[in-house]
This record gives sequence, structure tokens and C-alpha cells, in this order.
Amino acid sequence: MPNGISSLSSGFSKRAGDARQGTVYGIVVHTTGSGVVDVSAKKGRDPLEYTVHDVYENPDNYCAHYVVGWDGTIWQVMDETLRAQHVGFPANDREAFLDGSWEQNMANDGKSKVVALWKARWPDFKSPAHLFPGPSPNQVYVGIEMIPLTGAAAQPAPLLSNDVARKYTDAQHQAVARLIADVAARWSLALDEICDPKKGRLVGHEDLNPVERSDAGGGWDPGALRDVARFDWDYLRTQIQAAQAPAPADQPAAQPTTP
Repeated sequence: MPNGISSLSSGFSKRAGDARQGTVYGIVVHTTGSGVVDVSAKKGRDPLEYTVHDVYENPDNYCAHYVVGWDGTIWQVMDETLRAQHVGFPANDREAFLDGSWEQNMANDGKSKVVALWKARWPDFKSPAHLFPGPSPNQVYVGIEMIPLTGAAAQPAPLLSNDVARKYTDAQHQAVARLIADVAARWSLALDEICDPKKGRLVGHEDLNPVERSDAGGGWDPGALRDVARFDWDYLRTQIQAAQAPAPADQPAAQPTTP
């Protein structure tokens, strides 16, 4: 396997985990949610420092491989060669995706709009379970979390200013782009495939499980699967293409298969 440590990270927590079975297929972008920002503010702590050390270093909590702060600081929590539990994908949701019942289930929960948004975003795929190879997204994706803006005082300006809820800075978009280019290079993932919006190589958590990562108005993790986006995929893709990354190692990439 390639080296699972990024030189772009300012720190590495070395959280333990099970070895990844096979190679990396793509990258998932997440939001940590506003809770960590609120708690860190009450404790007088930096939100990135609090999230890494108090939340993700705790082995009882789920975590992604990376966390990105408002100023673009990247912290690595887990080696990429290990499987991080960053995507909630329970067996009952997977079964509903595969048999098609997820659409009616979401309609019953008042989320018909989310289904429509998902299908418009992924017209070539039958369901979220078909975006990636194998049964588990955690086996094939590297996870990147972003600390969201909450509207509180003394926070930097968001890249997008058209939503009152979670937002992300220009520095975060650019840092995530550099990190994605770095991950792609080390795992020999072609940037043109990563940046192709018709392929499932670069996704949000809401794309993989809109059942759990959405409200009636659309996805909130990271929030691009909405009429008014909270995260700018188009801008991110331009920054990925512009990012400088090390030459890729010789490593075959996984291919999508029917789950």
C-alpha cells in the first residue's frame, strides 16, 4: 500500500484502527457539525484543537482521517491505510438503497425533495450504494472533516454567504483541494476522475447516505445537495486541478462494481 501519511498535515494523532482491505477509491468530504464549535467556544478552546483532541482522539467516537480548520490548517487523525468509521452506512439503509425502497421511505419522512436533489445530482446511479465498489464506503474512501462556521462572532467570512447555517471558508476549500490532490497522488487516483462530477470518486457524506445526513431541505453534510448550497463543489474542483501534488506511485485503482 502507498504511504498513508500526508505531508500537508500540521499534526498526526495516530489513532488506531483496522487495516483497509484493498486500495482507496475516492474521498468523502464532511462537516463536523456545529456542536463542536459551540462546545469549544463555551470551553474557551480553539475549535480545531478541541475537535481533534477531545472528540476524534477518543476511540469511542467515530472519526475521519483528517480535520480542516477555518484557516485551512489540516490535522491528520488516522493513517489512510486504516479504515476510519466516518460514513454512517447501516445495513438497513444499504438494503433500502439496493431494493429501491429508500425513495418511498424518505418520502414518508417528508424528504421527497432530498430524493429529487440526489437523483438530479447522480443521474447515472441507481442509489447511494451504487456510487462506490463493495458494501462499505468506509473501506474504500478517505474521509475529510471540516469545522463549520456557525454565525457566531469572531469567525472568518465564509466562501459562500447565501445561507444562514453551516458554511466554510475559502481557506478550507483550498486546503481540502490540496489534500485531495495529495491523497489522489499517493493512491494513483486520476485527478480528472476525481473532479468528474459524474463519477463517485469525490462525494459528500450526504451523497452516500441522504437518509441520515439531510433535512427536509436537502443534505447538510457538507451541505451541497441543496437548492442553495453551503459548500462549493465547482470551486473545489478548480482548486484540485490547480493544486500541486507529488508524483503518483504505481498503485492500481479500484473499479466500481455492483454492490
